Amino acid sequence: MPFTLVHERWKCIGCNACVAVSPEHWEMADDGKSDIKESTHKNVPEGILEELDIKEPGPDKDAEEACPVSCIHIKQRDPTNVPNSAQSRLIQEHSGKN
Repeated sequence: MPFTLVHERWKCIGCNACVAVSPEHWEMADDGKSDIKESTHKNVPEGILEELDIKEPGPDKDAEEACPVSCIHIKQRDPTNVPNSAQSRLIQEHSGKN
């Protein structure tokens, strides 16, 4: 099942906990806040929202739990909304959504 790693960057206090437990996906930026490596950035009213599609939560689940301000979230994606995935194609074929 695919997941999306979400970072509400405006809440970040720069404690480095995410980088310590999941350096594969996290790094510290020049402004002292953390960033998800290779993520997409969206401007929302509160600030910058970062997202990265991942296959498994792995250490990012630890980052989510370690964050003292709860600005990291792992969301399970609907497999029917994952473009070109084998599971998505099978679901679409069986439901007639071609």
